[in-house]
Amino acid sequence: MTGKEQMPKQNRIPLTPAEQMQYIREAVLAAEAEDSDAAYALLALYLFQQNRLRGCLNDLERKMVLRERPFTSHVPLFGPLIVRIRTLWNWMSTRWYVLPLIQQQNEFNRAVVQALNEMLTILESLTRTVSSKQDRAESPPTVRQE
Repeated sequence: MTGKEQMPKQNRIPLTPAEQMQYIREAVLAAEAEDSDAAYALLALYLFQQNRLRGCLNDLERKMVLRERPFTSHVPLFGPLIVRIRTLWNWMSTRWYVLPLIQQQNEFNRAVVQALNEMLTILESLTRTVSSKQDRAESPPTVRQE
């Protein structure tokens, strides 16, 4: 392979905010080359997806903490005895192993949700900045009269 040849782009999802912004920019510019209305529609689609992301993130926040569920039995007459035996067995056999894993997973989930919240907040801020600059670029210049 010579120095002038370029490596083919990998077909993977852009992960970092910079990669995502570059991907959006390239897509909008490519659409604008064909039709400016298509470019605005594409940008609006990305902004709509941002709102969808906020909804998904809110859903993740509700689900991020793992909770231990109590064992129940619907067996008539012997159900309470089965529950007591099973609860005692779980306490002796798995609680000391599983609870630290649940705590570790909860800490990880909280960190991921916090990082996603921060990234989405940055994205929303960038979107407001772009929108503000777009509004200024589209508004007619004001002429001062002296």
